[in-house]
Amino acid sequence: MKNKRIVIFNAAVLLILIAFLGFGNRNEAVQVSAPAESVPTATSNAISTASSIQVTESLDRAEDASYKKELISLTNQRGKSAYTGSLTTWPADGKVLSISVENKGDSTIYLRIKRNEEELVMSKPIRKGEQITHTFEQLEADGMSGDWGIYAYSKIGADMDVSVRAGRL
Repeated sequence: MKNKRIVIFNAAVLLILIAFLGFGNRNEAVQVSAPAESVPTATSNAISTASSIQVTESLDRAEDASYKKELISLTNQRGKSAYTGSLTTWPADGKVLSISVENKGDSTIYLRIKRNEEELVMSKPIRKGEQITHTFEQLEADGMSGDWGIYAYSKIGADMDVSVRAGRL
């Protein structure tokens, strides 16, 4: 009986050692990134690179903006969950996009803005009572196109009260 326990114990130890040492993924894929180069094109609706977009930040009020085309009407969200919004721009709509975010909550929130999965605004803090407007201007091509993502969140899980508005100027 004692020998049987020793054999079972040794078999268990052997299986554990094999699991840790012998079955690792030795051919694990490694992610490599390389800078993308823009390719010249003759079409006027080509998606431009982020380097051809000028980003400015101001304290302009979202309510005061006079948009040619409103893409996100004034939206207010309260609670612990982050604000997630998206919009699509087309060259025919023009070269300038404005996104305003106001923090009406009691603690700092953070803002991320992406265009075609490329982060243009990274973890920008917006303090209590502050509103920030980011204006994106297409410097090259006939207009700005892309899929945009807006993400406002609290790093500490605090209740949020955030207002968002976006449009073409």
